[in-house]
This record gives sequence, structure tokens and C-alpha cells, in this order.
Amino acid sequence: MKKHLLAVLLSFCLLGCQAPEYKEFSLNLFQYRDPIGIKTDEIVVLSNVIQYDRLPHIEDEMIISPEKALKEWAKNRFYPLKSTRSDKMQIIIEKAYMTKTDEKAENWYTLDNEAYKLTYDLKINFEKNGKVLYSQTVSGYESSSLPKKSSMSDKEQVFEKMMNKMIQKVNQRALYQMPKEFIVSN
Repeated sequence: MKKHLLAVLLSFCLLGCQAPEYKEFSLNLFQYRDPIGIKTDEIVVLSNVIQYDRLPHIEDEMIISPEKALKEWAKNRFYPLKSTRSDKMQIIIEKAYMTKTDEKAENWYTLDNEAYKLTYDLKINFEKNGKVLYSQTVSGYESSSLPKKSSMSDKEQVFEKMMNKMIQKVNQRALYQMPKEFIVSN
């Protein structure tokens, strides 16, 4: 009997020591929607994002980095139509990072928080013969905070929500600002 009780207690201890399970992000990268045809010969996605490996930057803790999410969005959202309107559409990701800072509690009976900020900045250029015909910038940030003792699952939900807001805003602003003479289908 003691052996069975010891085995049950040991199994509960081992279950408690397992690493938390990570779920896949459910990001809306427009992979399930029809892409938009752009009057250009080529679409190039470039990144000038500087990779940081220490706090307050936490991109390496995320399942998918903001930079990679923006690259996937651009790849899924647009396709080139051979045209004389422009030679090249460039989507240049200038900033795409997530930071974490500590927020002290306002009083003794509340918890300290961790504040998260997702910053993004990208430029869309249309060029013909090396000359920029049109340029636009899409930039912004998303922010949220959680108690320091939040689970990884709670943090992932916040990251997922912030990333989806970023992609939605980038998509909306890019299409709203882009001159209609470059867009063939929507």
C-alpha cells in the first residue's frame, strides 16, 4: 500500500515538473484570403531590423517574431502583375520588435506588472527605372500589461492579440494609403 501511495505521489510530482505546453499562434497573416494584385513587375520584401538579444527586447521569447510575421503578411497579401506602371514594389521593414519593462504596483495589495510594447515601422515604395514613384510609411505600436506572475499561456495570448492587431492595422493602413492606380484586385 505504501509503495502504491508513493508511486502516486511521485507521478503527481513529475507531472508538476513538466514544461508548460506552448500552443501555435493563430495569426491572421491573410494566408486564407485572396492576395491583392499590384501593378508592378516585382515585389521585394526587405528588412533593416536590428536583432537584439537582451532585455528589454524579448523577440526571441516569442513563437514568431514581429519581423517574420510582417514578412509573411507581405508574402501572403500581394502578388505582382507584369505591368508598365512600376518596375518594383519594395516593402522595407524598418522596425519590428517587442519590449518588456517592469511596472511597480501602485500599492502594497496589488501585483507588480510587466508592460509589453510591440513597435513596428515599415515603408512601401514603388519604383520605376530606379526613381521612386510613390512612398508611404506605416508605423505604430501595440501595448499591454500583465501581472508578473502570469503564466506563459497568458503571455502568449497577449502576444498573439498584439500581433494580430499589428497585422490588421498594417494591412488596413497600407491599402488605405496606397494609390488605387497600383491596385488591380482587392
